[in-house]
Amino acid sequence: MVTVVDDREGDIDAKWASLPEPGFHLLTRAMSDRRLADGGKLFAAADSFPAAGTRRVDLPAREPARSKRAAVVALRFGAVEICRPRDEHDRSLARTARLRLLDVRETAPPAGMEPLHWRLLTTHDVTDAAAAWRIVGRYQARWRIEQLFRVMKSQGLQLEDSQIASAERLVKLAAAATKSLPPASRQGMRPSHVGIGM
Repeated sequence: MVTVVDDREGDIDAKWASLPEPGFHLLTRAMSDRRLADGGKLFAAADSFPAAGTRRVDLPAREPARSKRAAVVALRFGAVEICRPRDEHDRSLARTARLRLLDVRETAPPAGMEPLHWRLLTTHDVTDAAAAWRIVGRYQARWRIEQLFRVMKSQGLQLEDSQIASAERLVKLAAAATKSLPPASRQGMRPSHVGIGM
């Protein structure tokens, strides 16, 4: 199984409408308040979902404005059917796509701080709260993957500047570079199971 994890820039209709094969899943933070097949809108849909509990999540530091902190978040989840955008040029795409929407919202943010609010869309089946929290955990793993990429690319090993032309050799170089990183940079990563859109 492969799960591609994207932030909001990965919320692209053609992607939702054309999964390549079984066992390939998408997990993306929603950017657009999409139309739904039932006539509603995506961002309002979560308000009708039953509450599925609360949990503390650790948020990493984001320089320069945000320090590391913990947030208590409430979770709601349910199924949605998004419509193909009216301005989509590729009319061969399916008119709708059935997805699961997870709404993760901070309950009591610190004074003066914008509350955390993630609207996550996924192709994974989410049948109970335990499965929903696993999806939230996969989205959080994106932060560690971004740190790894930052160290391997622009702010570290400059792998993109490598003169290696063979894909096989580049993969070996990336594997060796990953192995050389401190354990904290690699903690919890399983590259065969989680990917990330860049």
